[in-house]
Amino acid sequence: MLATPFLFIANFKAQKTPGKTHEFMQHSARLNDLMQEMHANLVICPSAESLEIVHNALRQYKNNLLLGAQGCAPALTGAFTGQIPILSLVELGCSYCIIGHSEEREYAGETDTSVAIKAALLLDQGIIPIICVGETHNDDMSKLKDEIATQLAPLFENSAQKTGRCYIAYEPRWAIGTGKTPSIAHIQEVFAYIKELTNRHISSMIVNLLYGGSVSESSIDNLRLLKKNNPELSGFLIGNASLEPQNLTKIVKLWYV
Repeated sequence: MLATPFLFIANFKAQKTPGKTHEFMQHSARLNDLMQEMHANLVICPSAESLEIVHNALRQYKNNLLLGAQGCAPALTGAFTGQIPILSLVELGCSYCIIGHSEEREYAGETDTSVAIKAALLLDQGIIPIICVGETHNDDMSKLKDEIATQLAPLFENSAQKTGRCYIAYEPRWAIGTGKTPSIAHIQEVFAYIKELTNRHISSMIVNLLYGGSVSESSIDNLRLLKKNNPELSGFLIGNASLEPQNLTKIVKLWYV
């Protein structure tokens, strides 16, 4: 089996208007060349109103630049005002969709159950879910593991027999946007625990692990230790540091030093 390309996920959040997203996509050719050189993939996740802009800009590229959504409705279509039906993501050519992000949990009422429902529907439609989990506070590791197990339990119930691929992104909520990152040992222990859970409950599916939470040019040097010591790491979920192509390029290049 061929190795899965390392994944850099650019989550624009609500930081870019359509015009600013269009400006970012003017750099797509250079970003594509960089990803080809590094044998990596970049998933660009704009806000909903800019999905088509990114989709149209990516038509010329085959594999290294891909489109992702920041969220979806818990249904293919339906009465979900303000949300994006999953069939719309299919038509727009989305390859990935972020679900369960801590900001969605905090501001939009996302629950562990709704995450599980969305993941199952996305898998059925051939869209790879990026399922975010993470603790609220950096305190006791046993409490942290209990919190993550609770977040993933409905997913295991809904997707136990599913096939395909999903990504689980470990994002400590206290690290998002703070400039703080956990120790390498901390991330390794959490990764090992998530892998133990997924091997036990959804062994029919390919599960890859991501790290997110203050991934930036300044933190990537320390995070590079994960590459040597943790083969389970399959990519990064990047927020504010992905908004400018130059910063994103620096992160990618520093990762491969």
